Amino acid sequence: MSLIAPLSVETSPPLTGVGALTPVRTACGFRHAERIREGDLLVTRDNGLQPVQLVIRGSIAAAVRLSPENAALRVARRTIGPMMPSADILIAPGQTILTPAYLIRTAVNGPAALLPARALGGTSDSVWRDRTADDQPFYAFAFGRHEVLSAAGLWIESYRPVADRLGAIDDELREALLRRYPQLRDKRDPFPPCRWDSVPPDSYLPQAT
Repeated sequence: MSLIAPLSVETSPPLTGVGALTPVRTACGFRHAERIREGDLLVTRDNGLQPVQLVIRGSIAAAVRLSPENAALRVARRTIGPMMPSADILIAPGQTILTPAYLIRTAVNGPAALLPARALGGTSDSVWRDRTADDQPFYAFAFGRHEVLSAAGLWIESYRPVADRLGAIDDELREALLRRYPQLRDKRDPFPPCRWDSVPPDSYLPQAT
């Protein structure tokens, strides 16, 4: 039996999300990602408690078969900075993390920027590609706006539906997004991106050890 309420969907692309046992910060404390349901209030960086509108249960297995570079990353506690993360975390390579500007080699607008997790690969012995997780599910969360939410001491980007990308995702996820965000039927994005800049993987400047 699924632990996720109706309107949750399973999908292959994109390569975002966190592992099932990742502690996600909610209004009632931390809860494993696999137990988050639509309607749960999660802690966001910019807008306080926000209700989840869609839980996406994804797989990276097909992408890993195409390239081992698409494997999930196991990131040890405090790899990025103090309590970042606060516990070891399993994260999909395309999931972006709000990273302090002093760890970004390019100029950004603000004290931090969204960096893909794949940028951490190969930068430290405390980060490795975990091939034992190839077939494990990954969980991403969508809200009524583009948010940054708290997971294992990291601020991670929420799932943002984009009209131009509907053709690149599988049928089940596309139909769920169209039901939840009907603006997509008119080729309109439901909401704009959040205020944080996004930077490419090669922008990461790891801490000296």
